[in-house]
Amino acid sequence: MAGAKRTDALETVYGAVVGGLIAAFAGIAVFTGFDFGSSNGPSFWMATVGLSCAIALMVAGMLLADRFTWLGTALLFGSGFTALWSVAISFTVESRWVTLLTLGVATALGIGLGWWKFGRPKQEPEVPSAPAIASPPAPAEQPAAPVGLESDVETGGDGHA
Repeated sequence: MAGAKRTDALETVYGAVVGGLIAAFAGIAVFTGFDFGSSNGPSFWMATVGLSCAIALMVAGMLLADRFTWLGTALLFGSGFTALWSVAISFTVESRWVTLLTLGVATALGIGLGWWKFGRPKQEPEVPSAPAIASPPAPAEQPAAPVGLESDVETGGDGHA
């Protein structure tokens, strides 16, 4: 049992590290591909695109979580880190509505992801039950003769014992 706990802990730490790298990659990709000549300012678009990347990472992590646990965990960590980066970028936008919207979406993502990963009831795998062993059928019982009447065999056929 200790080996299973150690594997889970190492998988979580590894997922966090790779998730950080995924978030850094997403952040640098958004920053590199961004046009600074935008009329709304670079921070608005960086926060919006960064939050979109966080949503895409979260969906990918949820889809892969059952099949490739470590990769799903890394993508989910990357989603959280990218959402935090988007929120941090949104604080540099002049409009506080952008910050509020980005923070609201990131919070909803965090709550939804937390419920999906930790809050929903775990489904127990169905264990096939052993087939029931059929007992042989009981022998058919002869109907009892009414009281006071004997069968012809016992009386010799004339009704007297």
